[in-house]
Amino acid sequence: MIPQRRFGTRGPTLSEIGFGCGGFWGLPIFSERKAGDLLRYGLDHGITFLDTGPNYSRGNAEARLGKLTGGNYRGIILATKVGSRLLPSGKVIRDFTPGGMEASLGDSLRRLRTDRVDLLQLHGPPLATLEDDRVLRALDSFVTRGMIRYKGVSADGAVAERAAGLFFFDALMTTYNVVTQESAPAIQKAGENGMAVLVKSPLSHHVFGHELYKLTRPSKVWYLLRVLKNYRHLLPRARRL
Repeated sequence: MIPQRRFGTRGPTLSEIGFGCGGFWGLPIFSERKAGDLLRYGLDHGITFLDTGPNYSRGNAEARLGKLTGGNYRGIILATKVGSRLLPSGKVIRDFTPGGMEASLGDSLRRLRTDRVDLLQLHGPPLATLEDDRVLRALDSFVTRGMIRYKGVSADGAVAERAAGLFFFDALMTTYNVVTQESAPAIQKAGENGMAVLVKSPLSHHVFGHELYKLTRPSKVWYLLRVLKNYRHLLPRARRL
């Protein structure tokens, strides 16, 4: 069984390994039966943290998770995001306006088949957004209205460092792995301030190994194309490891 850790200094306990409900897992090309098998395997082995987002798997990740769970998240810490969402055209837009965030959260709750998520994260916000009173008031109102329990930020670089120094947020999700370790100071600061720290991309998309290039099934092709599109800059550094 997966060991448990505390969410920040005063939050509930959750599994130290979470399940990312996105990527190839949420795509229609990956069968719902297999997706459900993976989810159940994780839950059966002690995973209690599920993270997703409104634009993951081309918008299908939240809907798939809601369908597979039937909206039953008892014993689970459920997280999603606002600020980036997928339009019907397939274009991802950035919208951190209060109205945009509320509309996005409402859509997420509907797809997830629940009336509340535990953690709502600003998804890669601009630096100024972290101290925009309109944004902060909107997040507080979501808490007051029982739509969310905790407020977080998913970001890297200067945004992660600034978020870690603010006492407004409960959690910081940031990249940290064998290839990318620039967020170490932000992680340290967030921990000192009592925030929960959630590590994303812990395996660095496998850019450091030969396994990435063994195209044995459709998912492997998808992940390689994703690396070449979004993480090509990591390849020179990864090849030296």
